[in-house]
Amino acid sequence: SAVFLLRGFTLAALAVAAAWTLARDLYTRRAITRLAVDLAQAPRAGTLEADLAAALEDPDVEVAYWAPGTRRYLNGDGREVQPRALDGRSATPIVRHGEPVAVVVHSRSTVTADLEAVLGAATRLAVDNERLRAEILAQVEDLRASRARIVEAGDHARRSLERNLHDGAQQRLLALCYELRLARDQADRDSGRLAMLTLSCDEGQAALASLRELAHGIYPVVLADAGLGPALLSLAEDPEVPVPVELVGTVDRRFPEPVERAVYLFIVEAIDHVASTGSDHVEVSLVCDDDRVRVMVGPTSAMPGAEMSDRIGALGGTVDLHHGVLRAEVQCG
Repeated sequence: SAVFLLRGFTLAALAVAAAWTLARDLYTRRAITRLAVDLAQAPRAGTLEADLAAALEDPDVEVAYWAPGTRRYLNGDGREVQPRALDGRSATPIVRHGEPVAVVVHSRSTVTADLEAVLGAATRLAVDNERLRAEILAQVEDLRASRARIVEAGDHARRSLERNLHDGAQQRLLALCYELRLARDQADRDSGRLAMLTLSCDEGQAALASLRELAHGIYPVVLADAGLGPALLSLAEDPEVPVPVELVGTVDRRFPEPVERAVYLFIVEAIDHVASTGSDHVEVSLVCDDDRVRVMVGPTSAMPGAEMSDRIGALGGTVDLHHGVLRAEVQCG
């Protein structure tokens, strides 16, 4: 009798499991059908993956869209991905007319045939819209990366020019000034040669000072060595700055090199811009909140050219004019 009872319990458990599986499959099919109806009504952009996850009760659902132009898969944010079935999950390809459209990575318990049918036909418009959105976001990111590479190439040229001036022309001019001083010290006090050598020494020192100033303006050494705060202090004390600079606020921490370069050169160009509008002074404020650097330079009544915005925009930052103050914000974390 015990064996009979055990067999009965086993058969009952199998029946319950089968019924639960059938019920779950039925529920999933109905959920996918409801999803197809919802998606056919032009849903909000960027919601397909979330809607699919909710319908399948699978929070880890991932949708990768095929971008035929660049021949790669993109997620909903436009980032390149490699859809793969790992750790008990399945990858269902969505194909139309023999061409890939998307790949859905989901739990293996999902009814794959229904999922492929729904996303392949009934929701064609929604899937195409999501794929187009992903491609546009990828193009925007590619453009931002291209801008960043262009800015980096320009900054590299600045550093190379500054280094060449310092190690080449500046050193040779320094040696020439030294030779002129030696010749002056050995010249006859009563000859006209002394006056000529004295004048040449003075001209050489003036040329050396101008060259140092030029090299500093191209790419200041203090920025690379000490960071943004000391570089701004040096800038505010520079007598060659077109208008007096008041540092309302600054920071003493280091940031990634591209951020320091972009912020410093933005401030230099903003000071020149403020001076060109007729202002007799400029205020500069630099603050860091969480993972973002915020710069304010003013007063001014005009928005500068695109060059300043491009440098900040290359790092994903923004530039605007608010109540007579130029503001820039860039992520630093």
